[in-house]
Amino acid sequence: MMSSESRHLILFICTGNTCRSPMAAALFNHLNPPPGWVAESAGMAAFQGEPASLSADTALRLAYHLDLASHQARPVTADLMERSDWIVTMTGAQCAALQKAFPALRDRIKTIGAMADEPEHAVSDPYGQDLQAYQETLADLSGMIEKIILKIRTDL
Repeated sequence: MMSSESRHLILFICTGNTCRSPMAAALFNHLNPPPGWVAESAGMAAFQGEPASLSADTALRLAYHLDLASHQARPVTADLMERSDWIVTMTGAQCAALQKAFPALRDRIKTIGAMADEPEHAVSDPYGQDLQAYQETLADLSGMIEKIILKIRTDL
């Protein structure tokens, strides 16, 4: 399942690729990932080039001094899926839809909860809510990402 190359890709997926998945990718890349691992993000209903939500950017700046200023939303593509070692969705419905659309990649597609050994855990969408909701989503993502990084480190 893991590619033999020195670079491993974990792809975080949400709906619009403007808040949860870009925050998850930024956190993964910031929180000391295992050597050779990098995160990217995409959305199941993303509009190419759309910027990250202002509240997602603000939450990330306040908590981690990171930003999403250069983020541009992109839709999930077969190429992106195929070159990913892990495809991590925010919800079970997203996971099921991708497993159905990409049956050959089924074993690489997991929910964020399953990757963090909390199979029932889903990360709710803060879209359209206040900054506090985005901060709560970011805190939720942070805990999940830390567990995923630990899991990758122990499985190496």
